[in-house]
Amino acid sequence: MSYIMKLIHIQILILLFHSSVLFGQRSLVNSSSGKRNEPIMNDNAEKSSEPCGIDYQDWNLTFEDDFNGSVKDLSENWYLFGDNHGQDELQIYKWEQLSVSDGNLVITAQSLPKPEMASNGITYNYASGWIHYKNMVKGNALFEIRCKMPEGREQTLWPAFWMWNGDCSPQTDGYREIDIFEYWGNNFKCGTNNVFWCDGNRNRQGCFIEYCEKQPFFNDFHIFSAAWLNNKLVFYIDGKEIRTVTDYVPSVSAEMYLIANLALGNSPSISEVKFPQRFVIDWIKIYNLKDKENTLETCTRTDNCRKARTINEPEILKVENKNLKDF
Repeated sequence: MSYIMKLIHIQILILLFHSSVLFGQRSLVNSSSGKRNEPIMNDNAEKSSEPCGIDYQDWNLTFEDDFNGSVKDLSENWYLFGDNHGQDELQIYKWEQLSVSDGNLVITAQSLPKPEMASNGITYNYASGWIHYKNMVKGNALFEIRCKMPEGREQTLWPAFWMWNGDCSPQTDGYREIDIFEYWGNNFKCGTNNVFWCDGNRNRQGCFIEYCEKQPFFNDFHIFSAAWLNNKLVFYIDGKEIRTVTDYVPSVSAEMYLIANLALGNSPSISEVKFPQRFVIDWIKIYNLKDKENTLETCTRTDNCRKARTINEPEILKVENKNLKDF
């Protein structure tokens, strides 16, 4: 009996020795990497931190335009909007401002040789371009664009990829707008994504969130995405989730226009812009959710739009909850 006890004691010592060696190795590895030892997360905790990206297995690709043809081919999928849109904009939209080059749609903003009058009776000194998808879009869908921003300053250059339908007048069933992104504001390195709606008095209401990058986004192409679900909007940049909205989300059965355009905001800084400026679009894609009951797991803070919030200088490529701060 004592012999058996000795064997058990020896085995325990051996196990303790191996455990100390393994622990020491783990400490050395973490020390050499400059990181503190972190507690090991359980399976549930690990899973809750994972769904920060887009799982394309949840989606069916239903539309894609790679802009590999010519300008004439644009009319197959897009309406080429003319004239002006927005009282506080300085441009007239012209088809001539759209071109296709090296597999990209290029929307060019520039000053006009001479002023031109739009149908609203206002004369404009600048021209730019606008397209919207020929088919109305609905929810339970993912919308994506890969594009490169123009290099303008402050509030003047205003590239956007967005969805819209109606206004707050009694003749409509309510204002609806989802801005997948807009780039404008006092800091040209900052962008926003927005949700707008009509209140009970038919006044336009909305809230936005601003995100700022360490480097300006006009340096390279980036992918902007939005998943429009039942009572949820999820926004992504380069496949990383940056925001989840759960309030004032349009019904998934509501129809909206899908638009890409480059506007010129009414700002004194337009005198500092070096024209022409170009908003370059590599592709636009639309996916439908395979399972309409799938609400998609999300990891960012939920923003219910009841007060304005901002993101304080997050690292866009590694957005985590700790980077989101209320003001």
